[in-house]
Amino acid sequence: MPDKRQDTNVKYIDDIWDADDPTTICGSSAFPEEAREEYRRAFKRVMEYGFNEGLPGDVMEFGVFGGFTARIFAELMNRYGMPGSLLLFDTFEGFPESCSDVDRSSMKVSRQEYWAPNELATPVGTVEKIRQRLSKSIPSEKIEIHKGLFRETMKDAVWRRKAAIVHLDCDLFESALDVLVGLEKLKCLQDGVVLLFDDYFCNRANPNFGEQAAFMAFLSRYEHYEAIPWFTYGWGAAAFFLHDRRVTDQSGTEVVKWGPPRLDDA
Repeated sequence: MPDKRQDTNVKYIDDIWDADDPTTICGSSAFPEEAREEYRRAFKRVMEYGFNEGLPGDVMEFGVFGGFTARIFAELMNRYGMPGSLLLFDTFEGFPESCSDVDRSSMKVSRQEYWAPNELATPVGTVEKIRQRLSKSIPSEKIEIHKGLFRETMKDAVWRRKAAIVHLDCDLFESALDVLVGLEKLKCLQDGVVLLFDDYFCNRANPNFGEQAAFMAFLSRYEHYEAIPWFTYGWGAAAFFLHDRRVTDQSGTEVVKWGPPRLDDA
């Protein structure tokens, strides 16, 4: 299979490092500047929640590409004084080949030919560029970039680390389910964690496909969790609170100190 890192897509990826172009969100965005602002507002809303609730844990992003959303997270983590780290996961070699019939029969894959194996592979040097860019906002020791398949790189990276915010830009059903199940098995999920799904309403919002199907499968498998819809952003993204039904007493809840926000950024 040809290495897409050598095609004309390379120039486009170089451009987004400077332009923060979100046009790859679920395929495309008709108005990139509006999309950029909407994502910043959405993530700021999530950070406000974490700040006010004293939420412990890290920001974990699955699906990084050129670092557009990672940069927003880093800037807001600095602004709000979030005590956790930023953990980024991606193959940086494009999409893996999904073995799931759910993916192969989805409209995005079967009809529009999105999310094909190796599509959106990034050029050599991407990881270093992202790290350099993010270290302008938060200390480099708070940036962890894990290259490889989610199910493999998660094992050592997140074991028993609390997730405060999880951004799933996985697109595929199989990849999203790997992340959700992995976070549960590795003891990362906590009551009140925020889950952000970048491609929740792809495939014409049909709940039988993509990230939406993965979330439904996860909730069906782990019945002690309850998802509370919070808000939507962009045309395809959705935010949820995840609650553990077993939590009936919050008197022992861990609370950490954030911030305060820097006055020059307020």
